[in-house]
Amino acid sequence: MRRFPLPLFLLIVFLTRAAIGQSPNGTISGLVLDPSGRAIVGAEILIVNDATGVRYPGTTNAEGIYAVPNLPPGPYRIQVSKIGFKTLIKPDVVLNVQSAVAINFTLPVGAFSETLTVTGGAPLVNTESGSVSTVIDRSLVESLPLNGRNFNTLLQLTPGVVIAQAASNNQGQFSVAGQRTSANNFLIDGVSANFGVAPTVALGTTGTGAAQAFSALGGTSSLISVEALQEFRIETSSFAPEFGRSPGGQVIFTTRSGTNNFHGGVYEFFRNDVLDANNWFANAAGEPRAAERYNNFGGYLGGPIVRGKTFFFASYEGSRLRQPSLQVIQVPSEYARSVADPTLLPFLAAYPRPDDRTVVPGSYTSQFTGSFSNPSTLNAGSVRLDHTFNERFSIFGRYNEAPSAVASRSNALSEIDSVDIKTRTFTVGSNMTLTSRLANTLRANYSLQKAGSVSSLDSLGGAIPPPVDVLTPAPLSPASTFASFFTFDTAVYQSGFNASNRNSQVNIADDVAWMRGSHRFRFGTDWRMILLDQKPYDAFLDYLANDVASFLSSGQVQFFAVSAKEAEYRIHAFSLYAQDTWSVTPRLTATYGVRWELSPAPAARGNTTLAAWRNVDNPDLLALAPPGTPLWSTTYGNFAPRLGIAYSLNQKGSLVLRAGWGIFYDLGAESAASLGSTFPNSASTFLDAVSVPLINPTSYLPPLNTQPPYQNAIGFSPNLKQPRSHQWNLAIEKAFGQEQALSFTYVGQAGRDLLRQEGIPQPNSNFAGDFSLTRNDAFSNYHALQVQFRRPVANRLHVLLNYTFSHSLDNASNDVQPLLSKDVISAANDYSSSDFDVRHNFSGAAVFEVPRAGHSGALAYATDGWSLEALVVARSGFPFNANLLTATIGGAFPRPDRVPGQPSWLADPLAPGNQRLNPDAFVIPPTLRQGTEGRNDIRGFGLSQVDLSVLRKFSFIDKLTLHFRVDAFNVLNHPNFRNPFGYVGFGPAFLQSTMMSNVGLGGLNPLFQQGGPRSLQLSLKLVF
Repeated sequence: MRRFPLPLFLLIVFLTRAAIGQSPNGTISGLVLDPSGRAIVGAEILIVNDATGVRYPGTTNAEGIYAVPNLPPGPYRIQVSKIGFKTLIKPDVVLNVQSAVAINFTLPVGAFSETLTVTGGAPLVNTESGSVSTVIDRSLVESLPLNGRNFNTLLQLTPGVVIAQAASNNQGQFSVAGQRTSANNFLIDGVSANFGVAPTVALGTTGTGAAQAFSALGGTSSLISVEALQEFRIETSSFAPEFGRSPGGQVIFTTRSGTNNFHGGVYEFFRNDVLDANNWFANAAGEPRAAERYNNFGGYLGGPIVRGKTFFFASYEGSRLRQPSLQVIQVPSEYARSVADPTLLPFLAAYPRPDDRTVVPGSYTSQFTGSFSNPSTLNAGSVRLDHTFNERFSIFGRYNEAPSAVASRSNALSEIDSVDIKTRTFTVGSNMTLTSRLANTLRANYSLQKAGSVSSLDSLGGAIPPPVDVLTPAPLSPASTFASFFTFDTAVYQSGFNASNRNSQVNIADDVAWMRGSHRFRFGTDWRMILLDQKPYDAFLDYLANDVASFLSSGQVQFFAVSAKEAEYRIHAFSLYAQDTWSVTPRLTATYGVRWELSPAPAARGNTTLAAWRNVDNPDLLALAPPGTPLWSTTYGNFAPRLGIAYSLNQKGSLVLRAGWGIFYDLGAESAASLGSTFPNSASTFLDAVSVPLINPTSYLPPLNTQPPYQNAIGFSPNLKQPRSHQWNLAIEKAFGQEQALSFTYVGQAGRDLLRQEGIPQPNSNFAGDFSLTRNDAFSNYHALQVQFRRPVANRLHVLLNYTFSHSLDNASNDVQPLLSKDVISAANDYSSSDFDVRHNFSGAAVFEVPRAGHSGALAYATDGWSLEALVVARSGFPFNANLLTATIGGAFPRPDRVPGQPSWLADPLAPGNQRLNPDAFVIPPTLRQGTEGRNDIRGFGLSQVDLSVLRKFSFIDKLTLHFRVDAFNVLNHPNFRNPFGYVGFGPAFLQSTMMSNVGLGGLNPLFQQGGPRSLQLSLKLVF
C-alpha cells in the first residue's frame, strides 16, 4: 500500500485548521506616503461599504503598505488618516468580484481634523495580477438584451470564449482559450456549481463534477437568477493558484445581499409568435410560424433586518414557454406504407406522413417538414441572509431551489421527450479578520440535482402511435423499458422510460490571507465529494434496419437488447494551494505559488461493480482485473506552479505590462460516468436477423454477470494521469484617462496527457463486443491574439468590445466519443483543428443613455429616461467532417475517402446558406477502414447577430421607477445555419443544412440561443 507523505499530511492539518482563495471577496491595498515619498507607518485605514455601512479597518506597516482582505463586492469609500497629516477620503471605489485593487495615497501635511476628498474611483487597469479575466458587472447585466434571462450569452463578452456545438454525450456549452468544453469550473459564492447530471442513461460528461447544474432549459437560472446576481468574473488564462480543479474558464458568480435600504421589484417579460419572424426553413416550405408563448415573471426584495447588522435578499423567477421549432427529416414514403405488411405497418406508421403524399412506386423515403412548439417550465427561488457581528466577523447563508421541465419533440418528431430536472443548493460561509494581518474565509455547501426522462409517441403529422406491444411486448412494460426503432435512411424514434438520475455534492473550502511586509500570502484547501446515483431502464430494445426497403422485404431487423441495473459512485477531489502576492516595488507586483490537486478514480457504492482492466496495451491479453481494483492508480505528484507579474510602465500606472504562466490540472474522470451503462452494470446482446413483432422478448435479454464473453465495455489505463494544461500570456493594457482602457493579449496553451477514448473491436475471444479504452493519448495547442476595449459608464456611454484571432488544434476534442483505435490510425494523425476551433470571433456590448432635451416642459418629459442597448456577435464557422453511418470500427464511425481535386462545397442558390456539400468529393471506402478525409477538414457556416434594446424609465414617487423595454434578438433577421450532418451515401438531404444554428448550439433552449430568427420581447419592471 502506498504511504501518504508525512509533510503533506501536516500541511493539510495546518490548512484545515486555519485556512481569500476562490471566495468571491476581494482586497483593497496600496501604499501611503508623505509628500517626500517616504512611507508612513501606522496610518489608519477605514474602508466603508456604502450599501451596508459595514466598516473594515486596517493600518499601514513598516513599509507603508496596507491591505484589507475579505471585502464583499460592492461600492466603497476609503478614509486614510495619521496625526500630523490631513485626512484623505476617496469615494466611489467599486470592488468587483475577486478583485485586488491597488490604491496609493500621498498624505499632505496638515491638521488631522482637516479632510480632503480624492476623486477618481478605482484604477481602470489591472496593476495587481498576471491572469487574463473579464468582469461583467450588474449594470451591464441589467441593461443588455439578455436572451432567456440567462448568463450564457454574456459569457461571450470575454475574449477567447466560444459557444460550442453541444452533443448528447458532450454537454459542455462553451470552450475557453482552447480548452475542452468539459474543462470549465463554475463557482457561486465561492463553492462549486459543477454537480450537473444528464436526465438520460448516457451521462456523457455529466455526473462526475465536470458539468454545471443547468436547468432543463439549458440555462443558469437553476443556479442563480438575473435578479439575484451581483456580478461575475471569468478567469480565462494563467490564473493564480487559488483557482483550479479545471484548466478552462473559472466563472465566479457572487449573489446579491441586502443593504441598509429596502430595494426590490417585480417584472414580466413577454414574447409571442405574432411579434417574431418566421424560421427560414418554414418560409422555404411554406409553413406558418409555430405557436410561441414566453412569459418570464418574478420579483425580488432585499433590505435590513437589523440596520447595519443583518440583511436579507430573496428572489423568485418563473418561466413558461412554448418554444417554436422546425425540422426537416426523412420518413417512410406513402408508397412504403402502402405496400407494408400489416404486421410491419405500425413501425412505419409511427413516423409522421411525408410532405408529398403522392404514391411513387419504388420510392421508400420522403421528406417531412415539422413545425411545432415545445413546452417548458421553470420555477427558481432563492433567499440569502447576511449577518455582521462586528467589523471582524460576518456570516452568510443562501438557499436556492429550481425545478424545471421540458417536453420536446426530437428524432422522428412524433417522439416527445419529457425531461424533469430539480436543482437544490444550500451554502453557508463566514468571513473572519483574526488580526490586522490575518483573515480567514470558510464556506460549506450541499447541492443536489435530480434528472429524469421518459419518451412517448403521438400523432404529429398524421403519425399513428403503435400499440404498446409492438415496441414493448409483454411481459415488459414501458414504465421500465426503453425501445427504439431506426433505419439508416430515416430518423429514429424512441419510447418508454429512459432514466432517473441523482447527483449530490458536498463542498467545503477554507482559505487564509496573511500579510507580512510587502507580501500578501494566501493558503487554502478545497474538498469536494460527489455521490452519483444512476438509475436506468431495466431493459432496452433497439430495432435496426439498413433501410426501409429491406425492412419491408424481410420483415426482420438487427436487434440489440440491453439489461441494466442501478449504479452508484463516489467521487472525491481535494486541493491545496499556497501563494504570495509580492509588491516588489510600487510599480511591480508578482503573484506566485503552487497548487496541489488530488483526484482519485471514482469508486463504487452499494451493490455497484466498476470494472478495472489489466494488460490494456495488449488486446490479445486484455482481461478483467481482480474485484476491488481501482479503475486507475491515484497520482500524488500533481503540483501546479504558477507565476504572474504586473508592471506599471509609467508613474501614473495607466500603462501596464502583464504576464503569466502556469500548469493547470483537469479532473480526468468525465467518461467514467459511462461505466454505469456498460459492463458489468449493463449487458447487451446483438442478433443480426430477428423477425418482428417480437415474441417472448425476455428471452433476448442477457443476464448481468462478470463472466466472459464480455459485451461492450469501457476501460481505463491503470496508469492514467490527470490531464494538464500549460498556459502562458503576455498583455499590455493602456488606460486613457479614467473612462476607457485598451488591452492586447497573447494567450497560449498546450494540453498534455489529455484523455482520448479509442474503440477496439472485439480485442480477444473473451469479448463478444467492442472495448472502449481511455488513455492519455491526446494533446492540444492554442494560440490567440485577444483585443479588448473597455469603457465603463462615462458620459452616458458604456462599451465593451472584444476580438479574438485564434487557432485551436488537438487530436481529440473530448473523451466521451470513441475514436478509431491506434491500430487503425495513429492518434497523432488525427491532429487538426479542434471541434470548437473558431478563427475569428468578435463580440461587443454598448449601453447609451439618451440625453434629455431641456430641463422642463413636454419635450423634456418625452425625452427623459431613454436608453439604447446593443449586443453584437460575429464569428467564423466550426470545422466538421463528412460521416459514414453504415458501420463502425470498435464503436467509432470512420470517415469517407476524399476525392482529390473536388471542392468540399458547391454553390447552390436554393440551399441554406447558398451552398451544399459536394457529393462527388466523398466516397465510401471499398473496405471497412478509416477513409482518407482528414479530421475536421471542412469549414462550416459562420454566425453573426445583432441584438438591440430600447428602454424607457418612468420615475414616479421617490425611488419608484417603471421600466418599459423592447428587446429585439437578431434584429436584422440574419439567417444563420447549422452545419450539415454530412452523411455520405444517403442522398442530398443530408449534405445541406437542415436547421438554424440556434438548434444544437450550446445546450441552451433554442429560443434563447444565438442563430435563430428575429424575436421581439416586451417587458415591464417596477423597481423601488
